[in-house]
Amino acid sequence: MKRPLFLFLLAVSSFSFAGEPTLVTGPVYDKEGHLLQYVYPDQSQDLYAYDSAWRITEFQSRTGEVTKYAYRADGSMITLKSSDILEVKDQ
Repeated sequence: MKRPLFLFLLAVSSFSFAGEPTLVTGPVYDKEGHLLQYVYPDQSQDLYAYDSAWRITEFQSRTGEVTKYAYRADGSMITLKSSDILEVKDQ
């Protein structure tokens, strides 16, 4: 079961010479300080997902590549790229 995530934007906004605000960029954290996303100046973003123990379970890069992470019973990590096998079974 996933814990609800609350987003807080911790980024610096700047203004153009014309006085129009630029788009906000930078990291977005939940209230406990876990990185949830990073927004780049072109508004592309990296996304992060976690399990209830706050172990990373998925990373999606701004180019769309997905890396999934699974964990064995001993806590060691298994890393899977989007092009890898989608199902992992312990042996």
